[in-house]
Amino acid sequence: MKKKYSIIIFKFIGVNLPVIEDAFRDIKENEFDPNKAEGFRDLSRESEYLTARLIQKSSTYINDFNAITRQIDRRQIDLFLSTDFGVDYEFLTMDYFGARSNFSKFQRGLINLLGRSFALEEINISVEDLITELSGVVEDLRINRLVVSEYNPLHGVIGKFDAKIFSNESAEALIAENSGKIIKCEIDIFGELEFNLSISNYCSLKLQCEEQNYSSIVYFLKKVILKQ
Repeated sequence: MKKKYSIIIFKFIGVNLPVIEDAFRDIKENEFDPNKAEGFRDLSRESEYLTARLIQKSSTYINDFNAITRQIDRRQIDLFLSTDFGVDYEFLTMDYFGARSNFSKFQRGLINLLGRSFALEEINISVEDLITELSGVVEDLRINRLVVSEYNPLHGVIGKFDAKIFSNESAEALIAENSGKIIKCEIDIFGELEFNLSISNYCSLKLQCEEQNYSSIVYFLKKVILKQ
């Protein structure tokens, strides 16, 4: 059965493998406790990959109507933010499965629990470069969609163009005419590993694939993107 996945890949900057392994070695000591603000759940380590979930608790106040007193009561409730992530010891990446808008809060939580900070940098590869790299290593690639920024079909007309693609030849022509302006694409990959990939600049990936193939596909994409 095919499932959908969203992932943003960050690269550890300025640290080596022993430092990263040491930082996450005692992660189990920070297991989530409802009485604490932050902690980890669902820890798993397989070979060169660690997966975990960071739970972060915060509080807010809501107003409730009290039917008995016929007044508005103000009460405190707890909110929980759950974020899955992975640490890849082979590629030295942090795989983030949460919303981009919550990443700063997620990063602060890691610093609080691990007692150290890391420089994390989004992997920067253009959509055009990724299409070129993939075209050289997969059996069959079909481009289904391209999004062009600052598209200028006529004098005095400019905007974002979201194009549905029916042939790779048309896609190649559109890319050639708008080099540097392709901000998103959707492609189907066929061959030993078959999957649908949607990517925006800065390695924000969305995958649709068979669940049992997910790990192999992400490993393959990292090798292509990081050129390892």
